[in-house]
Formats: sequence, C-alpha cells, structure tokens
Amino acid sequence: MYFALLHGFGYNHIQNDYKIIRFINVGLLHGDLYGGNYWEIYSLRSNSWRTLHINMPMCGHGTFGERLYTIGMCHWISRANTNQDDSYLVSFNLNDEIFDTTLIPIFMDNELNPEFSIHLVMLIGSIATIS
Repeated sequence: MYFALLHGFGYNHIQNDYKIIRFINVGLLHGDLYGGNYWEIYSLRSNSWRTLHINMPMCGHGTFGERLYTIGMCHWISRANTNQDDSYLVSFNLNDEIFDTTLIPIFMDNELNPEFSIHLVMLIGSIATIS
C-alpha cells in the first residue's frame, strides 16, 4: 500500500522555482514491507522529485490537516513524533528546505478539547490560529 500526503505548495523566490512538499507512506506490498516513510520535494524548475532526509512531523487528521502558505514557507499543525500529547505548528522553508516547530498551547488542542477547531490564517503579516 502506498499513499502520498500533500503538505505544501509554494514559491521559492531565491531560485525562482515552485515547489511541492509531500509525505510518502509505503506500507505492505504483497506481504513485504517496502520502503518505509519519507519526505519528497518537487521542483517545477527541474521537473523532478527528490527525497528529503529529515524527520519532520506530518499533518494528522481533522484540524491537524490545516495548512497555510506564507512567503517562501509552508505551515501545518501536527502532533509531535516523539510525544503524542503535544501539538505543533510545523514551518517548512522552501528556500533552504529546513523545518522548525512551535509548540501550540495545550488548551488549543482540539483532540484534548473537542470544542476547539483550530484554523491557520495570516493576520497583519503574522501566522495566527483562530478557534
């Protein structure tokens, strides 16, 4: 089984290039484990996919599929790979292909507090969450 989960699309202004970042999950194929999970990035300029060797949190389900693009950056909300109790804003820089995470306050976590529905937006030039 194989599936690709799109995480971001945006413009790399340094290289004058459009890029797509996606998470690939390769499961069982005819009873054999094939490949594993990994990240890929597509460059329109080179018309090719390239594997990224990083351990970056992916989007989850529900609100944790929320995505936002800002100048040269793709952002999404995710659970951490190491601690399932924490939620993060993941920011991926399309120019240098480096990511950063920012902890989301626990009271805004919609899995722990179902009355909250988190949405990422741009507000006066900054990333904001609206619940």
